[in-house]
Amino acid sequence: MTCLPESGGCERQRTDSFVSYLNELENSHFSHDRCLDRIFRNSPQPEALYIETGFAKSLVIERKSVVWPTDYVVLHKNDHFVASLLIEGLRDLTANLPYGIRLEAGASSRGSDLTVFASQIVNSVREGFSGVERGETIGSTISGRKWRFFQEDPSWRTEDGEPEYGLVVRWYSDETRDQVSDPTVKLLADVSRLFDSCVRKFQNYLSARRILLVEQYGGLQYLGKLFWMHLFETLPPPLEISEIWRGGRDWITDLKEDWVFEKLYPTSAHQP
Repeated sequence: MTCLPESGGCERQRTDSFVSYLNELENSHFSHDRCLDRIFRNSPQPEALYIETGFAKSLVIERKSVVWPTDYVVLHKNDHFVASLLIEGLRDLTANLPYGIRLEAGASSRGSDLTVFASQIVNSVREGFSGVERGETIGSTISGRKWRFFQEDPSWRTEDGEPEYGLVVRWYSDETRDQVSDPTVKLLADVSRLFDSCVRKFQNYLSARRILLVEQYGGLQYLGKLFWMHLFETLPPPLEISEIWRGGRDWITDLKEDWVFEKLYPTSAHQP
């Protein structure tokens, strides 16, 4: 599962997966025609154009990442930086059995402070490792620096790509927005800018089906239709956007990851 937004270059990897899903859902036959923003670089363009030739239908897609909180990317990169230091610093102790460490998500300090934080954990684990071998859990409950280290049950290693032995770093759950909580002013401003961008990019394709495909990150990652319906009450999508869907890769079973999509707009609640 992708935990950080990606952008740049041709977006066909994402838009093709969505259109394949749409074709199966609607028994349609849209196929990729061109990456518009790669061809027409001097004017605002959607990501991709798809054509259903037998029915003379066209579909344009604009893909956008929606991130909350706004500093999620920086904080998440900090998390991965600390994790890499811990794995390297404890490699000799953790190589032969499965060990786990839980960290507080979103470390916000400068890189030098993160290095000190990781070094403190490594030293504490080394000092208390004999207790861990006896089944104890060691760690800290200091706010912003909460962590715990323990020997894992091998059956926990179920996620694809996790090693049978060694240290795996996980994080306490990020703060997540409630499905019906009021969107923050900043989040509304970000979505408003996203809508404005779509208006410009869809302007030359008003006869086509125009879809905004959003990928959600951070505290928004698992929020679905109910959250967006609440947001649309405050900030209705412009007429230039025919439909809004959310999509991204997620675990569909304990061992299999795949693309998952959900239609957000319009729904029956938005129909006149």
